[in-house]
Amino acid sequence: MKRINISTGGFKSHTALEIVAKLITNNIQNIELSGGKYDPFFEKNILSFSKIANLSFHNYFPPPEKSFVLNLASSDDEIRKRSINHVIKAIDLSYSLGIKEYSIHAGFRIDPKASDLGKTVSSNKKLIPLEKSKEMFYKNLYEISIYAKKKNVTLYIENNVVTKSNFNAFGENPFLLSSLYELEEFINNKPSGVKLLIDVAHLKVSANTLKFSPSLTINKLKNNISAYHLSDNEGLQDTNDELNCNSWFWEYLNKDADFFTIEVYKQSIDSLRDQYNLVNNYLFG
Repeated sequence: MKRINISTGGFKSHTALEIVAKLITNNIQNIELSGGKYDPFFEKNILSFSKIANLSFHNYFPPPEKSFVLNLASSDDEIRKRSINHVIKAIDLSYSLGIKEYSIHAGFRIDPKASDLGKTVSSNKKLIPLEKSKEMFYKNLYEISIYAKKKNVTLYIENNVVTKSNFNAFGENPFLLSSLYELEEFINNKPSGVKLLIDVAHLKVSANTLKFSPSLTINKLKNNISAYHLSDNEGLQDTNDELNCNSWFWEYLNKDADFFTIEVYKQSIDSLRDQYNLVNNYLFG
């Protein structure tokens, strides 16, 4: 693989097909599909694009008609079933299009609404006990990994982000896989064939909140990291800021990772191409 992707996550007011068409027209072929508007014609029309671009799906994609927050650690039976069914559908669609990887977020100890994402989650939500949440997450992940293996699709699990406001709202961390301990625990307990994806921006914010070193962590886990999401921020929130020559993580990246996705938002196509060239130069220049 060793591919550099552009994420469509920053184009939330458009359908995936609209953005893919625009990126391909501008000679960007490596595309990670993430978020966007619900499109009832997506599955019918994506085949033509998959023949001329290298596509992959991320987490809550393709977005369903009725929105929800995908959570493989939920204690709510309906949310858990919807989450598993969504992942199975994404795996099936990946298989039908010849896509070999699919990445999803680690679970949450709460069930936020879609409108809560990126904000401080209300502390009146019930916090699932940590060990119970982990048990459900790994149980569901094992089940899904078996199915993915049959479809020849590799699963990548992404670290979550915890801000100080969300930590303070609950008095503890409501998100799985955001601390060094849980990342190491995941490496030791994940199903065979499932890989770790590190979002460096998530790691920077979580490290600031939980008081650990992001650089020491990413360097320590380096040989166990198989993919990256790349953007930057000031360490307070996951703002998907652009990358630059001084971004903190360059020297710690595993250049043999399977893929690198640029998750920089609110940028023009030309700016995204510049970001691609920057990443390509640091990794392979």
